[in-house]
Amino acid sequence: MRIIRDENGALSRPCSKYLSKLAESEFIVFGYTLGDKTLIKENIKILEAGKKILFNDNEIKIETDFVYYSPQKEDDEQELEELLLESIKDIFRDILSWTKSRKIIVPLSSGYDSRFIASMLYLMNCKNVCAVTYGLPNTENPIAKKVAERLGFEHIFIEYNSYTFQKLCSELPAYLLRHSQLFRAPNIQELLSIMLIRDLYDIDGIFIPGHTGDFISGAHITLSAISSKNIHELSDSIIEFHSLVKPPLVPNLVRLSLERYLHNIWKEIKLFYAPLKPQVQLYELQEMFDWRERQYKWISSAMIPYVVYGFSFTTPLWDKRLVNIFLKLTLRSKYRQKFYINFLFRNIFKPLEIDFRKYGEISSPIMYLDQIFLRSPKIIQHTYRLLKTKASKIFLKKLPPNPCGFDLLFPKMMKLHINTTVNKHIIRARSPPYYPMIITLSEIKKSICSKNKESRQHP
Repeated sequence: MRIIRDENGALSRPCSKYLSKLAESEFIVFGYTLGDKTLIKENIKILEAGKKILFNDNEIKIETDFVYYSPQKEDDEQELEELLLESIKDIFRDILSWTKSRKIIVPLSSGYDSRFIASMLYLMNCKNVCAVTYGLPNTENPIAKKVAERLGFEHIFIEYNSYTFQKLCSELPAYLLRHSQLFRAPNIQELLSIMLIRDLYDIDGIFIPGHTGDFISGAHITLSAISSKNIHELSDSIIEFHSLVKPPLVPNLVRLSLERYLHNIWKEIKLFYAPLKPQVQLYELQEMFDWRERQYKWISSAMIPYVVYGFSFTTPLWDKRLVNIFLKLTLRSKYRQKFYINFLFRNIFKPLEIDFRKYGEISSPIMYLDQIFLRSPKIIQHTYRLLKTKASKIFLKKLPPNPCGFDLLFPKMMKLHINTTVNKHIIRARSPPYYPMIITLSEIKKSICSKNKESRQHP
């Protein structure tokens, strides 16, 4: 018998005493399980991005409905710019016909995606807009504030610090457990800001975040993925970019699982576009992985606080009309967001006089160096990557910490409120999402033990 539901009910009843070793290892490395797996050993699966369930004469079938790939590429950037501009206007007309006169709340950082959203609202003559910036002082806020002022929008800054972070302590473990759905550690970047907006400000409206313009425009395509010669090298590239733990600590069973996964999605793309005989590049498999795993499982969970606290939301940069345009870009146009950034500055940011470079951005000459070395022999590419990595580490040491401060605030929180060996996790952690992942996994294990204990006491 199969049960289909929109929420995982496994934690509401006794289940397998043990987690799947492979799924747990993937969860620790990426913050989510790969494919349709959940952490539970029992046959509990999720529906993957781009797939649909078909019911026919008591038969249940799962089919691929969309893959993040296009076999057709376009070289004419001017034509694509015109199409993009027309499409984004159509998308915002649709949004404004839905929102009507309700207040629109834009989570505004110093970055380009949220600035794009704010700019389009301004250009569509939408006045009832509030921009909200959150995080540590003097990171995202100075530029975001300038943008909001130039556009004439109300602006609120919500500071993340030890005091405000305490508000998360009592609620966070239960929140992570409930919304993990046994396959992900939820993205909580906006959770504190939404809590504080609801508690401290009399604001009700529709959130329009910038998810996920950076991804669709090419920001996650790495030089190592482009220069990969086979699935094994691509797997290393994905781990280098996506792993929450330091790459040498990634176990072999996860590496092998990832390689199998990449082979499977390569076959899936080939089958989906079989009549066109697609020539799938390895970097396109990296994008497919990012879309189906990171974007679908982790980035999308950043919107959960909107629902929990009673807000509506929409994500215009995730509209299929835009996605299909960016899928047609050649690698040359897409790498380091060349087409997207040029489009934004030329058509929108410069005319509106908000053409500020975002917080922490490395200067644009790096992009041109990358383009040169892309055409170099493999040994020169490898040497360049090593030098670039070392230079990046030196540069990043001069920057303030994570703009939300999670790399500073989470270890303190874990030490004070959560029974775990903090020093061990600080050594293993490679990025701030590692800490919510550890808390989520801990809460899932405690919940499973509790449910099984109850079942033994009350058979």
